[in-house]
Amino acid sequence: MPTFLPQLLTVFALTSGVNAGRNVNYLQAALDDEITDLPGLEYMPAFRHFSGYIDIPGIAPNATKHVHYHFIESESAPEKDPVVWWTNGGPGCSGLLGLFTEQGPFKPNAEGILEQNAYRWNKVANMLFVEQPVGVGFSFSDDPMHDYELGDRQAAKDNYEFILGFFHKFPQYLSNEFVISSESWGGHYIPTLSVEIVRQQGRPGASPKLNFVGFLVGNPYTSWMNNHQATVKALVGHSLVSYPTAAAWERQCAHIRIAPEYLLTDCIELEARMNVEMAEVNPYALSYPVCLDTVPNARLSKRGRAQRTWLLHHASPPEVRERMAQVGVGIIDIADYEPCEDNYLVKYLNQEAVKVAMHVDPGIEWKECSSLLNYDLRDFFAPMEPLYKLLLGGKYGLKMLVYSGDDDSVCGTWGTQKWMHGLGQRVLRAWVPWRDDEGQVAGFVTQFGGNLTLATVAGAGHEVPTYTPDTALKLFMLFLDGTWFDPKAFSPSEEGDGGKGMGLKGAGEKEKEEGMAAKGNEREVSQVAVKTLLRVM
Repeated sequence: MPTFLPQLLTVFALTSGVNAGRNVNYLQAALDDEITDLPGLEYMPAFRHFSGYIDIPGIAPNATKHVHYHFIESESAPEKDPVVWWTNGGPGCSGLLGLFTEQGPFKPNAEGILEQNAYRWNKVANMLFVEQPVGVGFSFSDDPMHDYELGDRQAAKDNYEFILGFFHKFPQYLSNEFVISSESWGGHYIPTLSVEIVRQQGRPGASPKLNFVGFLVGNPYTSWMNNHQATVKALVGHSLVSYPTAAAWERQCAHIRIAPEYLLTDCIELEARMNVEMAEVNPYALSYPVCLDTVPNARLSKRGRAQRTWLLHHASPPEVRERMAQVGVGIIDIADYEPCEDNYLVKYLNQEAVKVAMHVDPGIEWKECSSLLNYDLRDFFAPMEPLYKLLLGGKYGLKMLVYSGDDDSVCGTWGTQKWMHGLGQRVLRAWVPWRDDEGQVAGFVTQFGGNLTLATVAGAGHEVPTYTPDTALKLFMLFLDGTWFDPKAFSPSEEGDGGKGMGLKGAGEKEKEEGMAAKGNEREVSQVAVKTLLRVM
């Protein structure tokens, strides 16, 4: 475990580079990881960012795991703002998907130019994007034979070790609030890591002490049975399958509560029939067109595609894929998956100049999701509800937000509601609307006891920041300021403010203007604009 006292007694190196006037000081070890010239970044960012490796112990003696991170300062007040750890799902998909295609500060275009994201989360928080487990993205191990075979438990242990290593390199952020976040298979990563943190931090003499305040997780894969049943509910609700098929499933499968029974009945065949009936509709974003070669100008779902396919593949164990193949419908094969949209991110990150700038191993070919991992299949059937009960029962004071894009069927909102209500917590506020800055319903909120909240996001698919980035930023900000956990912030009556009290003054207009300006060489965001974004009515 790192020793922090010598680090804290060290005289910090002075800041340098693009924001030299900012009063944030870093150790030399951190400055060695600072990115000073990122290819394709043609504007002066209002933050500093760092990329490199945090080393943690491998399974075998003397083996080392090298975990790649990309840390991005907050544009508001980095010395005080929360540090937010983010990873993507899979399991086995890169956290750089979040950085470069969801809530990060920039996204590559076809020419390799990084276009500014108007709805970047680092406007209000220090963002720590992580590629984990090792074997994913630029992360690697000296001993792949042992270290690439793991499951939820080992992933949680490794992530905790990574967090300690990060604060060893960046000790000035140790007192800041610390938040963890993810989506998709993050439904496993987040509760398992949360339990690991509170257990390790609860040990006598635990050092360093983290200021761990909670988590947010989007469209989480939490329970195998709930996910399957929620998928059917979503397809039926969107009128994507026929009445006879839906009625047969309801009669034969809706009452089943355990996976083995589900696998031994006709339920899988009925799901296969639904897959045929729904044709090419994207199950992760039911209302969004898919990418068709014959319709080149269609509104396309361009982001997060590999992560979605990876989850669908992993969540369907061999016996499920075999049963579906018997009736002529197969789960999408990873090796054969070929989206028709340009793969800008893979091309960008595999440039030698980009690898040099990001201080990563130049010999690694970056891929969105890794085929190197041998993830424990038993974890795909492991329900996460007991871990939520442990976190709630332990009275750790954590803020816990589960958000759900309601256009996703694979990790559908119905299933998320079901398992959250099944935790047995008292409902403080049930299914009330929250609204965007134009007064339109942005989703619905259910508050439970123990600082646990469900927020749905209307019209969003599996990756909420991809489909509704403006709403995702607002949702994130309301997590940071605690609004989601305040029953007084919501009104159950349309005659009241109907949730408008959660609106952000001027945020909608400001973001629209910034979205249009992002194509150009946008300069630093003013502190006045940031304060406007943070002001809550």
